[in-house]
Amino acid sequence: MLSVLPTKWRSARIAVIGDCMLDRFTWGDATRISPEAPVPVVLLQHETYQLGGAANVAANVVSLGGRAALFSLVGADAAGEQVRALLRKQGIEDGLQALAAHPTTVKQRILAQGKHMLRLDQESDGELPAEALRELLTSLQSRLGEFDVIVISDYAKGTINQQTLGMLLEVAHTAGVPVLADPKQPRLSYAGVTLLKPNLKELEALVNAGARSDAELNQAAALVLERHACEALLVTLGARGMMLYRRAARVASDGDRRGGQRGEQTPRQIPALAHHVADVTGAGDTVMAALAMGMAAGLELAEAADVANCAASIAVSEPGTVAVTLADLEALMLSRQEPGQVEVSGSGGAL
Repeated sequence: MLSVLPTKWRSARIAVIGDCMLDRFTWGDATRISPEAPVPVVLLQHETYQLGGAANVAANVVSLGGRAALFSLVGADAAGEQVRALLRKQGIEDGLQALAAHPTTVKQRILAQGKHMLRLDQESDGELPAEALRELLTSLQSRLGEFDVIVISDYAKGTINQQTLGMLLEVAHTAGVPVLADPKQPRLSYAGVTLLKPNLKELEALVNAGARSDAELNQAAALVLERHACEALLVTLGARGMMLYRRAARVASDGDRRGGQRGEQTPRQIPALAHHVADVTGAGDTVMAALAMGMAAGLELAEAADVANCAASIAVSEPGTVAVTLADLEALMLSRQEPGQVEVSGSGGAL
């Protein structure tokens, strides 16, 4: 288990493409119930703004010491300008395109005494213009040689569809750039993606079946790996940590010189590290950013997943959307005790 990050970590270059959002946090106190309805009255104290969705992945890459460029669509509105301002402030390269007919997606969270009470969403469910999506892909393609890894941050808001996904994977494969995807649309084919990172709910949606037991989880993972022809699958399980699955490689044998039978791959359990969970908002974005950084730095996949698990434990320990810092990550990696990673058999084991 790693205790020090590799030197190449700080030179990682990540392209993030997907659905960009603005996270607006309204902080206050709630000490009484409204006389008008049985709801708490929140006395406003202050408001903060953070990058959300694909933009939060990019923010985590930069705060973790890497370089990130964000390719996404925003509205030609005040929220879109706020996103651009936050990108400039945080040192993220702006690959945004503004749309006049579609507002920037905004998620406003209302918190009292630091606890999440309510969320208000502003977004359009209309189809995004095909021309704008093509221009976005062309912009990324023209700079593909600059990046070590591409992250697809799909929040099912329209940026990623089957056509854009297919075009993106084709140019990435031609350039030899690995692609990581956070799948939110079970009807899409992610065939050709290097790694998929669903949470449990998303995994169940991908196979249209429950995956609560160890056996069901392993079976669902095997089905996704085969169906989407990806090299690996990292399933985040909240308090149960993560499970890393690899697609079985073909191994040569005397009986089959062309490749032999598929070699068995043992899934790896990565136990959760967080002892106190304040807010899971954006934790998946943190996992994706750290995972991409680790792969770009040349870490073996299991090592990159372990680092991502450390980063996630920091993200969930604070309220709101958190961009985990390199200093915090390095401090945790140095101070933690060996948690004892567990190898889980294909037939299932205790999670």
